Amino acid sequence: MAVPSRALAPGATVRFRPPRFGLGGSHLGEPDEQTAIATVDAAYQAGIRFFDTSPAYGDSDRRLGTALQRRPRGEFLVSTRVVGDDPEESIRQTSEHLGFAIDLVFTQPRTHEGARHGEQQLAQDRAVRGDEAQSAREGAVRDAPGGGALGALEGAVRDKRGGGAEDVREGVVRGDGAQGARGGVLGGGVRGGERWGMDEGVGWEVFSVLERLRREGVVRAVGVVGGDWEELDQVVRDVEVDCVLLTGHYSLLDQQAKPLLDRCLARGVSVIVAGALVLQPETVQARRITAVCERYGVSLPQAALAFPGRHPAVTSVLITAASPAEIRADAALVRQPVPERLWQDPELARLLSSD
Repeated sequence: MAVPSRALAPGATVRFRPPRFGLGGSHLGEPDEQTAIATVDAAYQAGIRFFDTSPAYGDSDRRLGTALQRRPRGEFLVSTRVVGDDPEESIRQTSEHLGFAIDLVFTQPRTHEGARHGEQQLAQDRAVRGDEAQSAREGAVRDAPGGGALGALEGAVRDKRGGGAEDVREGVVRGDGAQGARGGVLGGGVRGGERWGMDEGVGWEVFSVLERLRREGVVRAVGVVGGDWEELDQVVRDVEVDCVLLTGHYSLLDQQAKPLLDRCLARGVSVIVAGALVLQPETVQARRITAVCERYGVSLPQAALAFPGRHPAVTSVLITAASPAEIRADAALVRQPVPERLWQDPELARLLSSD
């Protein structure tokens, strides 16, 4: 039985390593409060220890905080985004809504268009999956061994050397031991002392504030979020961030962002991929990939969740859910192993490379 701690490719040395799978909070502000809290509880029971939120997600912060305040703080990681002109105030307000400190803070580069595009993709997640993908998820719950997916992600936060659950908040920042060896998140700022065209007040100044907050221990790590992989690539090239949250262009059906992932791998920057289940199964490419997957007993959503972690820069995959049933279905997909033979299939390799 595959478990999430083995589900992603062994990573290279990175400064910051979040848990393997996380729950994205983009849908937690949509249902009633009871359903949202139950969704977080189901994710936690399934072994998820990484939770992402944003002030843009409505009541997501408060609901996530209500659900997690009952849990030991050392066992989970929470990330958010800064909004507005005052990143310090944004972090303070989000922390107040949650009821505890934030671990990882993301900012958006330049015009924010890439991040807004990615947020829209996540918001449309359920709409574009289609009946075929949703049926596959429901079938995964019915067919999963042990009755459903509770416990499917068990082991996701265990130490890779064995033993019990690690202190996630300490372990992710330690990474592979490189965190303490470097200086600040920005490592002294922009390479060569040159600013790379980031808008004043939106880019460099925000990074500077976040670096100070990281040094002061207010946050543990700093990252950049967006759906425009070229903008993110420029940030990774010129600024020493801990983490990238990529909200588009790296999935089973779209690998445009691979150059960004390659740069992140070389720079020791961890990558979190969101939107892996935005499949559009009605497209010709999706139907062809589905046909190949089915020869190996694998559904398209199952392969889609497994695919991003095959790149060694990808440390985490965010899954969105609006109900306990949805997160259990996704956990069941993670639980079911994808045979290596599928990834070695020549037809699949051609389909992926033709993107």
